Amino acid sequence: MTSKQPGAGGLDRRDFLVLGSAAAVGAAASGLSAGPIQAVVAPATGAILSVGYSDDGAHLHSASRLRTTDSRFREEGVELTVHGLWQPRSRAALAALNVSAFSPHIGEDGPVPFLAWTYRRGNQSGRVTFRAALDDNGTLPLAIERVERPSSVRRVRRLMSSISLAPVKRNFPRLTDEEQSGNVCRLTSGSTGDACLRPGTYFVALRRSWWDSAPQWNLVSPEERSLQLLQSGRPVDFEYVALTVAYPKA
Repeated sequence: MTSKQPGAGGLDRRDFLVLGSAAAVGAAASGLSAGPIQAVVAPATGAILSVGYSDDGAHLHSASRLRTTDSRFREEGVELTVHGLWQPRSRAALAALNVSAFSPHIGEDGPVPFLAWTYRRGNQSGRVTFRAALDDNGTLPLAIERVERPSSVRRVRRLMSSISLAPVKRNFPRLTDEEQSGNVCRLTSGSTGDACLRPGTYFVALRRSWWDSAPQWNLVSPEERSLQLLQSGRPVDFEYVALTVAYPKA
């Protein structure tokens, strides 16, 4: 691993080589209502792999099997609790993870984001509860975004953009971008979305690599009085975020 001296103002050798390769390539290329609910299908690069659901804290099944929604959420909104991230000891810890909700109000770049919960290696936010309104389609979009360590190519692109006249990219997430990346799960009280919106706990399994397979939710159960998922009496071997949906308190 190479490094750059503080204040040197130049590229390290690895970034220089990547930049040179990128320049060469660029030069060569210049000339409780019911309705059909879609299962969660995310691109291989997306964070969301699959979603499980439990309404009693003991039995689990795939959220894609839910066929009825609760229309009460349309009028009252949702009280959502993000409990946290669970990771198996058999895997290296994720670098970072963000969970964002979106206001139904439209801003300059679409629905206004709200960063609800964050994880940074070795340090995660505590449990957080907040109230959220559904959008005009009766859905609650939630973005779960992995924040990977930038590769050399991305670091060089960032450096190049910082010295160009192009507008600086905003730091907050845009819903359209997150959906295209496969990072969004839409809980719905209508007829379109990824999983029906009902009171209970949703377990969002996270994709670590393209060969990860969706959990067999019927073989998984929550540990009594906790949200630790077990399979055959042992912790599951995939990362997941646990979310609880409830009616807003008066």
